[in-house]
Amino acid sequence: MLITLGALLCAVGIAFYYEWRLCLLIFAFLPFMIVTQMLLMKLMAGNFGGKQQLAIENASKVAAEATTNIRTVAGLGREEYFGKIYKNNIDKTFEGKLKTINIYGLLYGASLGVIFFMIAALFRFSAYLIDAGKIDANKTSDILRVLFSLVFTAQTSGNSAGMAPDYGQAVLAARRIMKLLRH
Repeated sequence: MLITLGALLCAVGIAFYYEWRLCLLIFAFLPFMIVTQMLLMKLMAGNFGGKQQLAIENASKVAAEATTNIRTVAGLGREEYFGKIYKNNIDKTFEGKLKTINIYGLLYGASLGVIFFMIAALFRFSAYLIDAGKIDANKTSDILRVLFSLVFTAQTSGNSAGMAPDYGQAVLAARRIMKLLRH
């Protein structure tokens, strides 16, 4: 988190140095960008739910047992039976993922939408400032410096916040490892 904070402070310094009014405009969009990126990264990290994880484990067990004992399975004519068990477990996983896929699409669209609205607002406000004579028309590169410094930092902040380790899961994993080592 310190790296993210340092990058954010550096980007704010760059943006304020080149054009403070545009920096303040982009600040209105930064919380939305960070939150959507954070949620997107958490979703992409892909922690399976308990039921989905159990279904994947069961499907893997069925596939491993059926392929290991393929002669016995084929000799008894039980291929369809093991195929149905495997398919049922995979279908459980698919049903859970269907909801996740829709949420992912919504978050991805929202994160891109925030960026596009912010860029549109930035260029519209920049045009206004140029027309009003508050920004020199020959210094349009300053507008892009402000935009890129804050946009990339906000995306990076959201990504790192989404990938930050979950303390509760780390404690649970440590307990499980210690339990395994004791037995």
